[in-house]
Amino acid sequence: MSFAPKLYLRTALVFAICTVTLTNHSIAQFKSDVTSDNFDKTSDARFLIAPEPVIFAGSGRAGNPKCADLNASDDPRFSHLSQDDEFKLDFGSPNGTFSIPNTAYSITTVSSGNTMTSWSLNSAPYAFLVSAVIVKGGDQAYVYPYNPLSAGDTGQFITGSQNAISHLTFCFEPFSGPSSAPVTIAGRALTLNGYGVPGARIEVMNLTTGEVMMATTNPFGYYAFKGVTSEVTYMVTISHKRHQFIDSQRTITLNEDLVGLDFVTAW
Repeated sequence: MSFAPKLYLRTALVFAICTVTLTNHSIAQFKSDVTSDNFDKTSDARFLIAPEPVIFAGSGRAGNPKCADLNASDDPRFSHLSQDDEFKLDFGSPNGTFSIPNTAYSITTVSSGNTMTSWSLNSAPYAFLVSAVIVKGGDQAYVYPYNPLSAGDTGQFITGSQNAISHLTFCFEPFSGPSSAPVTIAGRALTLNGYGVPGARIEVMNLTTGEVMMATTNPFGYYAFKGVTSEVTYMVTISHKRHQFIDSQRTITLNEDLVGLDFVTAW
């Protein structure tokens, strides 16, 4: 597998409603786009989740799929795969940072027993992103598809049994962000009772260039980014010194204005 990173330049962006600055920013992890229906509020306050897994079980390849198998599958959950490229950590419960051969990238994983709790693709801009993660243990594998593509996630990535992780496989898709017409990202930070949360920090990272736009919600909890390039994948993250948010990181690909990208506090 060989990838050559590409850098796409972006023009300065104009923002309204909130205070915005533009700066370079390094990332430790990313979050896939999920809905609040996936959360169990009685569990850990961090609401660690992952995409809904696809289960592969049985002897041979039936319980040990490769990225090529996912790409060749008729399952619509893998329809976003077009490549067989993969990176396999072929040992139990991988922990640490591992270089991806023939690239300038690496992947950091945290796992123990039958569970991986986080993974992240390091460095930006990105020439490729992850389309699926295969967590293998015993005679079955849980496959976590990412559509849209992702550069990292936290969650409970399990083997689906008491068997410890025997290996992890990451499937890749080429990634680029062509320039297109400007659009708007806007939304609100809210409490569970529907009140606006002022002073929340919103970061929007362009996953092609690594550039990050920053904003602070106004006294009523609103924020907006105007002049954002469409047909580009972004990671949107919210943080606050006193609040934690359900699904605090989102991956979005813009084709038109996105108004109503709201974040709700965990309590």
